[in-house]
Amino acid sequence: ADATDIPKCEELVNIDSSPLCHHGIREVPCWVAQIIRRWRPWRIKLDDGEEEDEEEAEDADDLPVEFSEVQSSSDEYDTDLVIPWGFRAPTVPQAVATQRLRNLCRCVGAAMIVRPCNHIESISCADAFFSPIPPCNEIVNITCEKENCRLERKYPCHKFEAILTSGVGDSCMNIVPKQCHNCGVNIVPVPCSKDIVECNRRVTDRLACGHEVSWHCKNDADPRRKPLLESCIGCVIPLWDAIVDEGKHLIESCKTDSELNKILVVSVRNQALDFISKKLVDLGQKDWKFDFKLDLTPQDLAKHALARSKIMDIYKEVMRRKALAISLPPPSLREYGFLEDFYDIIIQSPSTANGTESPMVKCKQYFSNYHQKEYGLGGKYRLLSMKGIKQIKQSDDGSRSFYVCVVFRHRVLEEAAPFKVTAGNNHRKKNHHNQDANDKANEKIRFYTGKGYDCVDVMETKPNEPLIPTGERCYWERGVVIPIAQVRLKPQSQCSVCMDYFSQGEGLPCASGEHFLCWENCFFPYIESAKAPGAIGRCVDADGNLTCPGCKNAAPYTVQHVASIGGSPEALEAIMSLRQKVVSERLIAEALDEQKERLTKEFERIQQIANITERTAHMTRLRIVEDILTLRCPRCKTAFMDFDGCFALTCSKNSCYAGFCAWCLQDCGADAHGHVPRCKENGNGGNVYGTEVQFKAHHQRRRERLVREMFGSQSKEVQDYLRVLLTKDLSDLNIQL
Repeated sequence: ADATDIPKCEELVNIDSSPLCHHGIREVPCWVAQIIRRWRPWRIKLDDGEEEDEEEAEDADDLPVEFSEVQSSSDEYDTDLVIPWGFRAPTVPQAVATQRLRNLCRCVGAAMIVRPCNHIESISCADAFFSPIPPCNEIVNITCEKENCRLERKYPCHKFEAILTSGVGDSCMNIVPKQCHNCGVNIVPVPCSKDIVECNRRVTDRLACGHEVSWHCKNDADPRRKPLLESCIGCVIPLWDAIVDEGKHLIESCKTDSELNKILVVSVRNQALDFISKKLVDLGQKDWKFDFKLDLTPQDLAKHALARSKIMDIYKEVMRRKALAISLPPPSLREYGFLEDFYDIIIQSPSTANGTESPMVKCKQYFSNYHQKEYGLGGKYRLLSMKGIKQIKQSDDGSRSFYVCVVFRHRVLEEAAPFKVTAGNNHRKKNHHNQDANDKANEKIRFYTGKGYDCVDVMETKPNEPLIPTGERCYWERGVVIPIAQVRLKPQSQCSVCMDYFSQGEGLPCASGEHFLCWENCFFPYIESAKAPGAIGRCVDADGNLTCPGCKNAAPYTVQHVASIGGSPEALEAIMSLRQKVVSERLIAEALDEQKERLTKEFERIQQIANITERTAHMTRLRIVEDILTLRCPRCKTAFMDFDGCFALTCSKNSCYAGFCAWCLQDCGADAHGHVPRCKENGNGGNVYGTEVQFKAHHQRRRERLVREMFGSQSKEVQDYLRVLLTKDLSDLNIQL
């Protein structure tokens, strides 16, 4: 019988020493035992995948050197096999599948796997060599390193190793108290692993001065990081109290009429005069003087100080309620420079009221009266500015006279719509409406003064448009105005181009009055630039009017405007010349458009002629009339007829301005003066100038020559047609074929 037909011996036998682990194996089939005994699992594989020959392999039955054996605690076998992590895998005999080999190699011993974490796990040798090694589930005790936590947690070893290798670290979620990183005061319960802690609630702490301060950690700025007088209400309030009490002290001291008060009055008056003078100089005004300076009395100053105190007392209380940011009070009236940041300069036309009072008395009376305005009961005055000065009526000598005052203001209400509107024409309803409107407006004043406001910017309202500042301000507290003087001023305006200041006679304001051009440096050069190509839309409007550099098309320098403000004859002539030039160019452009349309229609008509000879004659006639009989600019083809005596011509069409020769009509670039003396057709001995008779005679001869040349270049049939077509055109110019 064939050896392959002999059945395998299934008799169960024992193996005393497995070549895999040197442990015994019990009850395996005899044929498998023979394979296992011949198996050399630790034979080294060569680079080409083949195994070492038995003759070359030394100690093939020995275990790998990295393995070791230790005394076993079991009675069934003597030693346990210690296997390091990352050992090399054994070879598998081809006759037995790996899975079955694992089941057949169940030895009586055990393998002890030494993991990288140094934990040792005992498993069967077959599982150690032929199955994936499970993760280490040894329980590890981890204690949080942070002092205020020290929580002990238990992890399976493989999970703890995963945390370490991830780079994220262990996130301790134990809730511990931590100090807020922003305020450094509040304690917040947060997870231990959270490093950035924000309390997001109110904080109470003491400043260096010892006063307690409170703020919201997230929403408010930390007052401890500000200067002490900007953060401590306890330190700031006494400063406000001192300034508030100043008015009361002045009222009391006025009863004694002390010399000290007189010195203070003189100091305030002189500072106010210097303050006004500096502002006028900043506005570029040089030609001005004080008509008179008002006498300021200690009583006047005391009333003003009392009004100041009332405003600041209200503001102080609002600030104390923490409705406003902490700020320092305005400086005392005794401090030099107290006007700089808290006082406006206002102007007003002199009072025209009849009476025997002196101008000084009239001035004081005017500013002591308050009236119902669109922003309630108060004094509405014009702030000192060039716009405000120009609204003052001008006297015959060109000067403007006005009262000038300084007025205290602390908090201005900006961009607020008027508090009341006017009623219709029904007087009964109007009176009732006005009373209601006044009451509501005054109620709004009480509302805003309760928030620390003491005045409001006056705004103009128009339907469907944003609010427009008027340059005025309405003051609600009586006594804040200190009348200082009456000023007589000849306004000087700043040129919008060179930015220098000039008197009214040295330049010209635009129609809006907002901008100004000086005569010498800017107005006339601006007109010359307006004559350059492409100036329409930039310096000149479509009607030929010079536009204002600031207003553009909104307020042009029209002839009527220049004449109405007494412009010089030279300015009027320049404006009129510019307008005539622009209008003439516009008419030329319109004529060119009409001519182009006419030629297009004529060309289309000629193209409809069926007879080729007749069509050619009509086209030739069109060329003779347009290109020879009509004199044109060689560049833009604009027709011209005028001759002023110079044969170096310049095209008048805007955006062309070609220089060309009036003899030969050659394009000479920007200037033809260099070409004309050398022109071959110059019939005046090389002279640039000539007479109109010479000009017309030359072009009569030139036309005849060019017409005959073109007529002679045509066939006899075309000439017959052409002679008839040109009869009227040539007879008008006395040209014979």
